[in-house]
Amino acid sequence: MALIAAARNYASKAEVPLTLASYAQKAPFVGDKIAALARIYDLSVMEASPMARPLIESVLFASGRPLVLFPADNFCGRIDTVAIGWDGSATLARALTGARLFLEIASRAIVISVTDDKEIDEDMRERFAAVLRKTVRTVEVVVAKAHGEPAGGAIQAICAENRADLLVVGGFGHSRLREVVFGGVTRTLLSNLEIPVLLAH
Repeated sequence: MALIAAARNYASKAEVPLTLASYAQKAPFVGDKIAALARIYDLSVMEASPMARPLIESVLFASGRPLVLFPADNFCGRIDTVAIGWDGSATLARALTGARLFLEIASRAIVISVTDDKEIDEDMRERFAAVLRKTVRTVEVVVAKAHGEPAGGAIQAICAENRADLLVVGGFGHSRLREVVFGGVTRTLLSNLEIPVLLAH
């Protein structure tokens, strides 16, 4: 009941229409049900908590829609600076489609490449930045190295330095087995999220 009251309060303050619905589902199928519901909407919003990890992965893999994850501590504010973890992947392209609404209202975008995580096509990155400049007033490209640390941590550090309000990345661009064994940006973010992130798979 407290969560419902908080949602109504936030929606009222933001003058956003809110519809609440409930459903019943047996425990093993909750993730499937939430993923099916997520297909109806433009994007889903979830909290990145360890308990929610199976539900998050269900929505990310099975909904076909983008997912916005918030850190477990409370966050509420205007999305003005959007960071993009650029790797040129198909999963990032899907995430960018979902991020269009945020990019249209942003005044600044930061395109981040971590070059020791995977090979980056610099020409494609610059072409993307040029296209992005038609929508966002200020676009910066930041190239960094992770120096043996997880690339997700390096990306979040750059976001913090630049006061980014939202990070856009592809979700599980590698195979799930490789992500489990070697880590990966998505797994790092799910384990230690410091900034709201929009993902798509």
